[in-house]
Amino acid sequence: MGRLAWAAAELPGEALVWRDSPAMGPWSPDPERRAGLRAQFWGLTGDSAVREEETVLGTLQGAGSAILWFSAEPWDQLAQLWVVARLIRERPSMYLELAQLRDGGSQVPPAAMARAFAARSPLAPEDRELALRLWDRFEAEDWPALWKWLHKTGDVDSLPFLPRALARVLEDRPPHVPGRTERQVRELQVAGVADLAGMMKALAALEAPYGLAWYGDLVVKKLMETRS
Repeated sequence: MGRLAWAAAELPGEALVWRDSPAMGPWSPDPERRAGLRAQFWGLTGDSAVREEETVLGTLQGAGSAILWFSAEPWDQLAQLWVVARLIRERPSMYLELAQLRDGGSQVPPAAMARAFAARSPLAPEDRELALRLWDRFEAEDWPALWKWLHKTGDVDSLPFLPRALARVLEDRPPHVPGRTERQVRELQVAGVADLAGMMKALAALEAPYGLAWYGDLVVKKLMETRS
């Protein structure tokens, strides 16, 4: 959620922005290696921008409590899982509340943000433990275990958007073959979609229930340029 959306809703406290997400691109549990991988993935000349998350984490831990705003989109849900797992592992006593947003913060009217703020709820103890288990499996790239959990699970009280979002992210990580997003880009290129704007529009139509190509145009542009 951006600072402008927060300010427009006239909510108390300070808004901190979380920019990256493990939903797309290479990943590593090792912070040093991850910084390099993410910088290369995003085409950055240095990794200072990638390291901003560690500063944000330190600020949150220093506060002792936080309200986390992440939308239902896979990008946001995997970022939220990352944040939650890191915070509760490194500071188990930290108090966390979640304000549930179906759409990204910049797209939500101020009145809707105020309602979400009023309806925020604590992260349940059992879901704190679940977040750690899921994150550990994600960082270990144990996709079969995550699929098994998804097939067995029902609703997750504190994290209602996570199962669907995680399933979508895993669709981009099948063994030995291109993932869903890459396949869709290739199919649309074969069908004659050659410009980025047209590709984003076509992909958005395939991304129900999210209504947009949530992984962003930089990812799509990279996939379009690497067509073999």
